[in-house]
Amino acid sequence: MHSVQLLLILVIFLRYCKVDLNSKRAEQLIQSTAALFAVTTFSLLLEAYLKQSFFSPQPEFWIFRAVVLLIIFMQTVWVMRNRERTS
Repeated sequence: MHSVQLLLILVIFLRYCKVDLNSKRAEQLIQSTAALFAVTTFSLLLEAYLKQSFFSPQPEFWIFRAVVLLIIFMQTVWVMRNRERTS
């Protein structure tokens, strides 16, 4: 439920950055963010199933979290650069 709310916040952020929400790139950004939420949810479910601690899991889960954060950072940079081009 919270990821749906975060998607709404993303759309508000995109509007604030004056990104055309009808463009193909904005649509891809929102879809990729939704996919990231789904993968993160699956990862947390897998951690719980394997009885991993959230704060001290196996290294593979730390690597996965780092990759997710890197992708989110790259998307943020893309939005900011797109904002500069449209301003």
